[in-house]
Amino acid sequence: MTSAGVITSGACPGRVRARQDSLDVGMWAGNDVDGHQLAHTTRGGRAGVGGGFDRAHVAAYEDGHVARADVLFTDDLHVGGLDHRIGGLDGTDEAARFDHAECVCRHENVVKKTLSPKRVKRRKANILNSMQQYGYDHSRVSLRRAVFKRLAAVLVLLACAAGCSQQDSALPVATVTFSPSKTRLTPGSPVDFTYQFDVAEGAKIDGDYRVFVQVIDRDGHGTSWNDDHFPAVATSQWKPGQTVKYSRTSFVPVIPYVGDVSVEVGLYKGQERLPLTTQPPPEKMPSSRAYKVGTLQLAPATEGQNLFVIRRTGWNQAEYEGANVEWTWTRKAAVFGLETNPRRDATLYLQLDAKPEAFAGTPQQVTVSLGSQVIDQFAVDTADLILRKIPVSAAQFGTGDTPEQFRLEVDRTFIPANLPGGSKDTRELGVRVLHYFVEAR
Repeated sequence: MTSAGVITSGACPGRVRARQDSLDVGMWAGNDVDGHQLAHTTRGGRAGVGGGFDRAHVAAYEDGHVARADVLFTDDLHVGGLDHRIGGLDGTDEAARFDHAECVCRHENVVKKTLSPKRVKRRKANILNSMQQYGYDHSRVSLRRAVFKRLAAVLVLLACAAGCSQQDSALPVATVTFSPSKTRLTPGSPVDFTYQFDVAEGAKIDGDYRVFVQVIDRDGHGTSWNDDHFPAVATSQWKPGQTVKYSRTSFVPVIPYVGDVSVEVGLYKGQERLPLTTQPPPEKMPSSRAYKVGTLQLAPATEGQNLFVIRRTGWNQAEYEGANVEWTWTRKAAVFGLETNPRRDATLYLQLDAKPEAFAGTPQQVTVSLGSQVIDQFAVDTADLILRKIPVSAAQFGTGDTPEQFRLEVDRTFIPANLPGGSKDTRELGVRVLHYFVEAR
């Protein structure tokens, strides 16, 4: 929580001309910022400074246009500081104050140096008239300054108290730790996340909570990457002092972002979240109950050991949910593979699901081949996602420049329009593939 303050560049300069290339940026009380951020930063998106000149705190300009009150352009002196805003806590060791009187003095010096004596007298008269109009006559300035100092101090204390009250004081039910199998990742690539919950002594959890996992960019914005799931042991079965540890494979979404991201974890059920802690504990318990547990780096797609896979024949049209979730249904047999022979060992990651209820309790059988060689077989006996990690040797890719291709085949397909429920979908469907990825070893 920031205190009331102003960050300035060129404010009330020694010469009027000195303001021509300067800019004042104000920061208001009540804006939540991190240590590296400026509240209500001037944003891009249009020519010039800022893109948000449409807020409630807008002051009319004499030229007929408007600008945010916290952006002061170089040709506006605001003589006497009559813009009615608090001018400081400029530092942690300074008291709250109004800048009106001292700004008048500084502008008076500017006026003396740049104007003729006759115009100086007239300008001083105008300033004094303005001061009297707004109640700034000399007999009341000191009293008003004292009153406003106290008022500003009270407001700052209230703001600090409100910020402190947002810290979560509930006792944590567990300590959560997180470790990835690798920290630098490329789009589409798989990564194993290991989660560990050390249940607190005396903790008791009523009901089964899900683990939410969200990945946040450097500006604090959520990405489309999450790994929400139920833990390996249901939370209703957790015992005090117990350690619950398990790993899951997640796939990096293909998003236009390169740089550091943070991983946040929590436990939720509906709108309720449970209090946790981390190791080491955070300096301040977040009131959101989303706990930062690690940092990853998203690298360009051209980096690393990526081998680009191409869909060839036997696929239906790709489908999407949201911005970055994609899947494709196969027909009876679907072919995919690499353009260039990697000439080294690799692992094929294959994540899919199906519709087992369409087959009257007899699950589909899936066969994965590379050229003429069968490299995996399994039954789709659940509606949950299935992840297969299939090792491939360099020899299985063949000896030519163009490698052997993968073939994913099911023993039976279904047509949604032939099932109960009134679907009009007449496509032949095999299994639904969400991810396939070939990673060199």
